[in-house]
Amino acid sequence: MSKNNQFGHRIKKQMHRYLTKKFPELKKTQARLFFDMIFGICKSGDSKISNISRALDESQNLCHTVKRLYNQLNASDYSEMLEEATLSEYTRDFTEDTTIALDFSDITKPYAEKMEYLTSVRDGDKGTIGLGYNQIVLTATQRGDDNPTVLANSLFSKKATPEKKSTDVALELLKGVLTTHGDNGVYTQDRYFDNKRFFQFFHTNKLKFVTRAKDNRKLFEVNGTGKVISVKRSILDLAKHCKTPLKLTLEHWENGKWRKKKDVRIGARRVFLPCINAPVTLVVIKGFGKIPMMLLTNIPIQLKNEYDLKGIFKIYRSRWQCEEWIRFVKTSYNLEDIRCLNWISIKNVVAFVLFANNMLTKRFGYSAQTAITRARLLIQGKPIYHDKAKMTLYILADGIREALKSVAAYYKSIREEFDNNIQMELPL
Repeated sequence: MSKNNQFGHRIKKQMHRYLTKKFPELKKTQARLFFDMIFGICKSGDSKISNISRALDESQNLCHTVKRLYNQLNASDYSEMLEEATLSEYTRDFTEDTTIALDFSDITKPYAEKMEYLTSVRDGDKGTIGLGYNQIVLTATQRGDDNPTVLANSLFSKKATPEKKSTDVALELLKGVLTTHGDNGVYTQDRYFDNKRFFQFFHTNKLKFVTRAKDNRKLFEVNGTGKVISVKRSILDLAKHCKTPLKLTLEHWENGKWRKKKDVRIGARRVFLPCINAPVTLVVIKGFGKIPMMLLTNIPIQLKNEYDLKGIFKIYRSRWQCEEWIRFVKTSYNLEDIRCLNWISIKNVVAFVLFANNMLTKRFGYSAQTAITRARLLIQGKPIYHDKAKMTLYILADGIREALKSVAAYYKSIREEFDNNIQMELPL
């Protein structure tokens, strides 16, 4: 057995142990499906069932493997089980410095007429409207970290659940985070989530938030003595007349990498948010574009403190890492090329991709127990420029594909003699 085979078989065994620990209640056929899907996704770097079946390298005819996987994926909905397992994985890692980013994404399928519950979605890359599915993504990062961990990646179709709106699905995910992790962390989101329902949810549950405001929002001004002026004003008008005495040099994240630093001016003022009947802080950043960047937050800060104002911007900036994770999944696992016709199987495949990424980050990426394995995977990934990589996850995904290249998936109980055979082949 070559050294690469030894390492690949150890990765395979760790996958088996990880799945057995996370899902001890699964029946034998279900456990086999879970292992085959996770192993196939990691080895092939693809979400197509045909490529996953090829990666399994079973002794039977390929068409039989494809049929088996399709039938099992259509039999039952495992998406909620996989999402709950992923969400509960980071309980110990949540602290007050954790930033939870909420964002929308899409899976566009312009030519897939037969896929179930296709709906109109906006393609974020092209800026056009087409057929596909919406995704609601939750990621978590620690302040100063550029490698996010995914908490949830929920698929949503208006035709599948006409009684629910995207806001309802997003709030359900946030309730799951609140139930699992408590009120730790800071929630940050883009202008789409400048919605009274989200503000009311954060205010009711006493959660910290940093939300980018829409240009057409109207607020009440709070004067220097703390008195609310009972005349609604446009937030854009308040931002333009907001004093920005602090000059800062900030990096800007765009298209997957940090752009040149920009000189911006930053300031803040107190405003009153009528939907929650409470005062909040409006942080204004001028210099990124013609229209100032306006951030609403309930985090207590001093209006003229450079450290506080820069900290609010860094919290919001972590949302850009959420967009990078979405780009990573679509690139490394070819998620937009999913080719299932049944809605249940589509949800299952997306959930398995989510859990495969969870295992990549939690088991191999950030765990101190597998530091040696992580180092070997980073070497196996063969990055051209180690210091120029967008995210460590790209290299880890390449490394695990390389490690499993010559390993077949034959699902069976892994015997204890396996380790002994490897030890006997190691040079002394």
